[in-house]
Amino acid sequence: MPDPSRTAPAAGAFRSTSRRWVLASCLVIGAITLATIAWLTYDIDAYNRGYAAAAPGTTGTVSSSVTRHKAPDRITVRWWDGNYHEQRFVVGNADAYPVGSPLALRIGRDGRAYPADRSRIEETDDLVTGVVFAAIGFTVAAIAFGWRAVRWGRAARAPARRHLGRVAYSYGKGGLIGSPWLVFDDTARSSTSG
Repeated sequence: MPDPSRTAPAAGAFRSTSRRWVLASCLVIGAITLATIAWLTYDIDAYNRGYAAAAPGTTGTVSSSVTRHKAPDRITVRWWDGNYHEQRFVVGNADAYPVGSPLALRIGRDGRAYPADRSRIEETDDLVTGVVFAAIGFTVAAIAFGWRAVRWGRAARAPARRHLGRVAYSYGKGGLIGSPWLVFDDTARSSTSG
């Protein structure tokens, strides 16, 4: 019976496994990224359509102005069209909107209010930032997985060598559960695998 510690893996086993793993990972991350970007873009387009269709000419009054240190500032605006309505807006600096100050609004068909001056309050900024970060995240992930695939490909083509392996155990708090580790010593450096 052959010694398992001296049996070399089949040629190309690591290469095909790593390629499948990298491809599947990139496909999953790509699908999530595209779905996220599509969802954010749809929200941006819906907001722009609602803003364009909203009727200008309404003036609201700031009824609440809140400055928060660990979150974006918020203001609450109230307006009257036969009934009182209130809506919150995220702003860069709540101090610029003191309570009682007027704010020009556009009112949509669904009753939603939009700031008339989008140079002061732009509610799609966070959505655009989300699109940018999703694209950057996918690019970084693709580069990282690609580099890992290159390293695995090089390792798979490297000549096989025999190493002496030994099993070691690491225990958590209380020493109840042991995790086995296989340690290989090639005299130049040691590597471990769980």
